[in-house]
Amino acid sequence: TAEAEALLDRALKLDPELAEGHAIFGLIRTKNDGVDTEAIASLKRALEINPNLESAKLWLANALPDADEVIALYEEVVLRDPMYSPAFNNLIQNYSGSEQFDKADALIDRVERVSGPDDAVNQAKGTVAFMRGEMADSVETLRMAHEVNPNASIVQLWIGYALLFVGELEEAATSGRPEVSILAHRELGEFETADRLIASMDLAAGDSSRRIRHTADYLVDRDRSGEFVAVVEEQFGGPAELMDAHDMHGGWGAEYLGTMAYAYLLAGEDDGYQLVMREFESVLEAALEEGWDNWYYWYSKAQFAALSGDNDGAIEHLRKAYERGYISVFFFEPVFDLISADPQFVELDREIIAAANAERAKLGLDPYRPVTLTN
Repeated sequence: TAEAEALLDRALKLDPELAEGHAIFGLIRTKNDGVDTEAIASLKRALEINPNLESAKLWLANALPDADEVIALYEEVVLRDPMYSPAFNNLIQNYSGSEQFDKADALIDRVERVSGPDDAVNQAKGTVAFMRGEMADSVETLRMAHEVNPNASIVQLWIGYALLFVGELEEAATSGRPEVSILAHRELGEFETADRLIASMDLAAGDSSRRIRHTADYLVDRDRSGEFVAVVEEQFGGPAELMDAHDMHGGWGAEYLGTMAYAYLLAGEDDGYQLVMREFESVLEAALEEGWDNWYYWYSKAQFAALSGDNDGAIEHLRKAYERGYISVFFFEPVFDLISADPQFVELDREIIAAANAERAKLGLDPYRPVTLTN
């Protein structure tokens, strides 16, 4: 990256009006997680020079945090070329994240009239259905996308989660991304397999926020919070460094922050716990301001309330998540152990599981029965 930046710097000194140079500089500076103001400035400069540079619009949309700005840029690109799959896929994700489902449906219909029900269309349908809580439809369409394109990481991500939410654990373990598979192996009692997966992962490389999240989920659930804290110290230098490298501002929700805060709380690391909670609160405030109002936001907010000792708030936010589309046969995050004895939570849990089992029935499946674990 340093070498590429040096070459681009040289090129831009020779031609300061080279739009492609500014755009590529913005692309390589864009963080996998969080917001990079220098990248955004470079991409905006590229579009000032050449307003028709579609790649720069796409890359700028990927870098911006505000939902309205992001969607407007993707819409510009898709308006000119609805078959441009990166813009189509990202626009569907952002319509889903801001719960603009009617627009998502209209765009999918528009593309399907040209392409037919190909893997991109099925992936889009599955994503929208997932965020609506229509898990049977999500599983069916994502299975079709996965059959055609089993190595697509975004398809692996969504089908992994959809299968987990309806309790199809064996298929989730083989079809989902490795970080999602950890949770399937945990629920199946296949702890050695889960441990091997975690050992094979580099938590510091690339866009690893979900790897961090589900590693934390697994280790905390297995009463190994201290081990997760040690991993954070060894691989990042501490929670501050991890949060700087994987900034969750600009996203839908908190990702790894809830379980990481819980790990530090359980490990008796109060300074780390307080530090993560401050970041958690900031991320939630920013997400709502930026327009990411969906069930995952409220699910994250419920975690924050539970960690803060606000049981009523946690259950209120979790119910809102449920009403907005969250259903699952089990809770992934061990944070909710903090409120699991509350009668209101017990009743809400029953409702959520009943809704998930109704989706299983649409798939021809019996009600979910957890695997009996021996250790």
